[in-house]
Formats: sequence, C-alpha cells, structure tokens
Amino acid sequence: MRLKADFFDASTLTIAKRLLGKRLVRQLPEGLVAGWIVETEAYHWRGDAACHTSRSITKSNRAMFGPPGTLYVYPIHAKYCMNIVTEREGRGAAVLIRAIEPTDGSAAFKAATTFQCWETPNLSDCSQSFKYHRHHIVAG
Repeated sequence: MRLKADFFDASTLTIAKRLLGKRLVRQLPEGLVAGWIVETEAYHWRGDAACHTSRSITKSNRAMFGPPGTLYVYPIHAKYCMNIVTEREGRGAAVLIRAIEPTDGSAAFKAATTFQCWETPNLSDCSQSFKYHRHHIVAG
C-alpha cells in the first residue's frame, strides 16, 4: 500500500518512528529494488544546526520547505542522502532515511549504490544511501 501525503503531516519525531519497518520500493532500469527502512533520523528546523533548513530557505534546500511527503535528495561524500519532508509546508522539517535492509533486487541495488558493502554477512549492517528518484514508499 502506497503511503499518502497526510501520513507525513505530523511531528518529525513521530514520522521518524512511523517510517521504521516500512518498505521502500524503486523501479530501476535494471529491475525492482526494495528494502525495509531500519534507521531514521529526525531533523527539526528550530534549534538544529545540522538541519539543512536551520539558516533559512535557499535554492538548494527549497524542497525541504515543500508539502509533507516531498523528497529532498542531496549528494554528500560521493553518495546520496534522502530526506522526507514532515510537518506543514514552509516549516523545513524532515526525516533522513539512514539505513535500508535490502530485500529485493540485490544486483540492481548494488549497481545503484556508491559504497560496496555486499560482502558483509548481514546486509542490515550496510547503513547505505543510493540515488532515489521516482520511487514509491509503501507500507510494510
């Protein structure tokens, strides 16, 4: 089941907890990739210097001020991170998806990632981001 925008219209901390155990799915040219969200991090605009919106709206962080459920994807240290906007539009709060435990499409997942962790015995040890575009978040 695809999550609706109103799922994300709540406090950032609440959404960070709600996302745990949800399944993230993306259709790549190489095939379907999916995994369980196993780690999140809440970023609130007020008093959080680590939040990209703490100093005001800019061209690069504009998406984080969008409506709840908007994706904010950005490159950092040769990989990509994804935040999902929470709370009301204009607020600048979001949840970072810190780790996904792959369940489907491991070859496509591996091809889409920038950090190689596929030799580890437990894929959930891979706190890993990959490029997310045109994907769907679905309930677990």
